[in-house]
Amino acid sequence: MLLTACGGDGTKFAYLFGDPSAPGAPPAAGADAPYTPDYPVAEYEKEAIPIFANLRQIDPCAMFDLEAVKKIDPQLDSIAPGDSLGECTVNAGKSELAQTWSFKITLGDAAGTEQPETIGDMQFQKYAPRGGSCQYTNPINKSHGVSLRVQWNGSNRDQPPTPACDVAKQYLTDTIAKWKTPPKRSEHKSTPALPLGTIDPCIAAKTLLNGTEGRAKLGAPHRCTVAPKAAPTKDKTAPTPEIDISLEFAADPVQQIPNNPTSFKPAQVKGKPASVFQSGSRCVISVQYSPDTLVKVDEAKGSDMERTQVIEVTASSCEAANKAAETVVGRILEVKVPPAGQPAQGAVKLGDLNPPPSWQEVGAPADPCTVIGWDAFPPEARNPKNTKPTRRPPEKDSVFKAACRFEAGGADVTVEKDKPATQTTKVMLALVVWGDDASGMSADPAKRQGSVAKDYGGKPGLELSGTDSLGNPECLGVVKTAKGYWGVSVTNGAFPNTQACAISSAVLTAIAAKMQ
Repeated sequence: MLLTACGGDGTKFAYLFGDPSAPGAPPAAGADAPYTPDYPVAEYEKEAIPIFANLRQIDPCAMFDLEAVKKIDPQLDSIAPGDSLGECTVNAGKSELAQTWSFKITLGDAAGTEQPETIGDMQFQKYAPRGGSCQYTNPINKSHGVSLRVQWNGSNRDQPPTPACDVAKQYLTDTIAKWKTPPKRSEHKSTPALPLGTIDPCIAAKTLLNGTEGRAKLGAPHRCTVAPKAAPTKDKTAPTPEIDISLEFAADPVQQIPNNPTSFKPAQVKGKPASVFQSGSRCVISVQYSPDTLVKVDEAKGSDMERTQVIEVTASSCEAANKAAETVVGRILEVKVPPAGQPAQGAVKLGDLNPPPSWQEVGAPADPCTVIGWDAFPPEARNPKNTKPTRRPPEKDSVFKAACRFEAGGADVTVEKDKPATQTTKVMLALVVWGDDASGMSADPAKRQGSVAKDYGGKPGLELSGTDSLGNPECLGVVKTAKGYWGVSVTNGAFPNTQACAISSAVLTAIAAKMQ
């Protein structure tokens, strides 16, 4: 089956669907035999196995033409996969979800029975549930297709400047070549590469069934449900033995834990960091597949977590989820994925397409990420790996204009047999910031309740100590320089023998020495 099964020139695209005689077909397998699905499925789902395998080769983010989107709205905001690695969304327009357009491509979306419409000699099914939303789906078979959904995001009283279906049709007309010959992940036309997207989420289904009666349910190219046959019961509240597996581009599990320690607990699966979320009759284990593909979708929201490739396993209990996750993650890690190659020329960079101004643009005299290094910290409070700091844009109500976060410490992991690993995070965070009078920053202790006057290398400033909600020592220091103010906010949960204010004082003194 071709993506162009209902129209179009399929020969240009046949290599993607396993035709060895087609131009560009991959060479025959060498020493390593190709992966062959071996799990049981219902008869009506057998056709989906090769279709989903081929769809996983397509890069949905590389299918977008950002210049074509700019014809509709010149202000691009972001591009990133959705929760599923088989989705990608481009946001454009004004911020805060007011008067914006979103464009979403989904691989393996449900095909309907709507009247087909021809666009650029390809057949699409149109679905328009309401005025601000419109979807065109190119069907592969009777059940699945590849879709484009265009959504207008405005208040209830805001009408889109152009009907959503007109926008969708214009975009498809301008980019029809990418629909006839979709870019493959192996072509590296988006960056970072996301190799988890090429793997079958049902790869461990046969092992999970362990010889018992049951089957795999194919929900989507990157979603799978392993369903052992349950024993008959009249108890409708009895937990289901099903295991849900999803390959996602989601919030980094490592960042979920400090961001919401009440809801997410630390774990480790096959040596990979993970988070555990339990609610009612379900337990979700999210495993970080790789730390090298972190993407910040909105740089202006410093508190937002980065997103990355995630293996998510859900079961009716955490014991069952942990056991299944060990099997699933272990099997996925056995898959040899090619090393990330150099991005192709003109590759789409995932993430924020409208980042906040640089430190030069806001008038700072130096970059908060490089004005000092780890050698400015007390020796006992340094990062032994010399990890690069992370840029942190200001929020709406921030009094600084530029900032960078330094992080040191780590985690103590405790592993008990037949239980998820537990982890105690011990981290020191130091936020180095710059601001000026216009942004509302000040080094006058009279303007900050509880602070005291402090000298930093002969320059006046203030210091304020305290503790955070977890009882970790905190300290804020601000120094006045010839051009604006520098500040350091320290939360020290990693180094009990070093005072938080000793860290902020050392860093600010080093910065003050470099300023006039």
